Amino acid sequence: MKFSVVIPVYNGSRTLPACLEALSAQYYRDFEVYLVDNNSKDDSVDIILQFLTAHPDFPGQLLHEPRQGACPARNTGARAATGQVIANIDPDCLPDPDWLTDLAEAFADGEAAAVAGNIESRAPENIYETFAALYTLPGRSQLEEYRAYMLTYGGYATANLAITKTWFERLGGFDESINYKGVGIGEDHDILARLYAAGGMLRAVPNAAVAHWHRSDLRGIVRQGFLFGLAQALLTRRHGRNGVLFNVGGREMVLPAPVKGWVEFDGLNKKVVSLLATGLLHPLLLATAPCYLLWQVLKVRRRLHSKGLQTGVSGSFALVFLLLAKTTAMTYGRLRGSLSEKVICI
Repeated sequence: MKFSVVIPVYNGSRTLPACLEALSAQYYRDFEVYLVDNNSKDDSVDIILQFLTAHPDFPGQLLHEPRQGACPARNTGARAATGQVIANIDPDCLPDPDWLTDLAEAFADGEAAAVAGNIESRAPENIYETFAALYTLPGRSQLEEYRAYMLTYGGYATANLAITKTWFERLGGFDESINYKGVGIGEDHDILARLYAAGGMLRAVPNAAVAHWHRSDLRGIVRQGFLFGLAQALLTRRHGRNGVLFNVGGREMVLPAPVKGWVEFDGLNKKVVSLLATGLLHPLLLATAPCYLLWQVLKVRRRLHSKGLQTGVSGSFALVFLLLAKTTAMTYGRLRGSLSEKVICI
């Protein structure tokens, strides 16, 4: 089984060298790599060319895609691919040496149309990366298989997503119309929803891991939350059930309605706003919101301990603030997306 690794590159100079070194160290040797430059303004292209020159045996090629967006770039790489499986990762991912070996094992029985490997967090270097390590792209501990997309499960990120070329071509690749100002939003979930609808199965495995560089500043975290919100509204229109899906306390229910919708009450920002609203009933109830935030600080500290991470008390408060900021940005994105997609997404 030959793998074609496709990597869209836009201003990836910070992480590209390590990504390329990790690919060159793969135990599994039947693979090729397509690095698709997407109008980088930094020295990404120079880094790629220098690496290919210094490693003449590395099976890599540099391609260019002038249309802005990860979807056009990934599709360009996929069209050039000669392997039986297209393995998508990002330039900010470091695949384990046995990444392709584990993917090959997951595809070996011929039943899976796609395989999602594990996405782990690289050791964080600041409070923002620590936050992302706690709350973004959590890893999994057991094998799971999916044959349906339901908004809250069945979707996986292209940071570690492999699809057989037969299925990729059958689906027409990534939908290049899905983007916000040149940034893809929900294209990974969309292609999997279409795969399931066509009868394909995805296998999500606890190995085949890559270590991911997360957002490293406040702007990046807030923008990511906003884009997640936009994507959720788009996916609600495209792949949501008829009616309105409610998420409350970790439970789901769908209420009949003449429109599609997704209302999620479990975000930290919504819980805080709800608690503050109780102050309208009695001033003493205003104390519930700060008490709840203190409880969140304790939860953060427990989560840090479970992940083997550490930060001081002030850092724990900062992590709660970041969670509040990201969930607020996500809600804003959902509301913006509701208007453009003509759905109810809050």
